[in-house]
Amino acid sequence: MFDFKSWKEVSLKNATVKFYENDEYLAFDSSACMPPEPMINARVGLNNLKANQKLIMHNHRNPLGLLPSVSAYFDIQSTEENGIFELIFTQKEGVEKINFDESCKDHK
Repeated sequence: MFDFKSWKEVSLKNATVKFYENDEYLAFDSSACMPPEPMINARVGLNNLKANQKLIMHNHRNPLGLLPSVSAYFDIQSTEENGIFELIFTQKEGVEKINFDESCKDHK
């Protein structure tokens, strides 16, 4: 599991948690958040990825509501350690980047 708290902190519009980055990753921890904050922050992160960056999400559970809305665009690797899920989102090759609704009003 990545420990990204020592990475550069970045401020992202509409985020409700701190984000951190390095050249390869953009990351956040929503493990203390209640829905819909994890989904909102995941979409904020996905919308702000730089070319060839991956998104890391730490959460208190596997965000099953989020995954169907982004899985057509991103490969998602999920692991669990000590009750925290780490998800790594990698943009699929040949798929154009889209902007996700950060308000999550499209979520049913």
